[in-house]
Amino acid sequence: MESEREKVKTEEGVQRRQHPDHGALATISLTLGVISLMVAWLPIGFLVGIFAVVISRIALWKIKRGRAGGREKAIWGLATGYLGTMLATYAFAAFLKFDSQESARKISCVGNLTQISLALRMYSNVYNGEFPPYDGAKGLNVLVQDGFLVNRDIYRCPSVKHKGPYTVAVAKLTETDCDYRYFGGHEKSDPIDTIIACDKPNNHDKFGHVLFLDGHVKGYSGADWLDQAKKAAY
Repeated sequence: MESEREKVKTEEGVQRRQHPDHGALATISLTLGVISLMVAWLPIGFLVGIFAVVISRIALWKIKRGRAGGREKAIWGLATGYLGTMLATYAFAAFLKFDSQESARKISCVGNLTQISLALRMYSNVYNGEFPPYDGAKGLNVLVQDGFLVNRDIYRCPSVKHKGPYTVAVAKLTETDCDYRYFGGHEKSDPIDTIIACDKPNNHDKFGHVLFLDGHVKGYSGADWLDQAKKAAY
């Protein structure tokens, strides 16, 4: 048994002397595999994992034919590469799911602002073309008190996580319960591109919806989304 082990070691030593690659490819594959695990949540993680798998397979092919060394590193490179690609795939799938859910929430948010617009229009028809005079939740609360839009769920953005139920048991809208900014004091005869309501700054990630006086709602991307809307209105 000892003589056979010595014979194997001797053959491996001869192979390594004949081939200068003592496991460079295996080391590279393992390094890439580890990196793929570290950046699995990034789009590049999938590509790094694929490279790790490919290089490790090449290394194992060479090792099998006695052209290289580092079999253990190559196997670990293959395993980590596979794991990195799997994690990157799951991360990407989770991102798509989150993105689709957020898209649905944005659509629902547009629906909320559209209903607020209709309620404001009905209010103005009753009050000589004028909209509620107060800014913020106080102005929108007029719609609640006068019965134009009493469902307070409409005043909550679907993308905002609320800690609990409404802070006030009676039918009164407060800033805590309202996720939309209202700009009071306008009239139905004002310019149609006048901004009368919008998302609060942190409803969405660098994105916001704006309600114009004519009733249409438009979304803007970027941290300066409200400034973009104001420039478009002038």
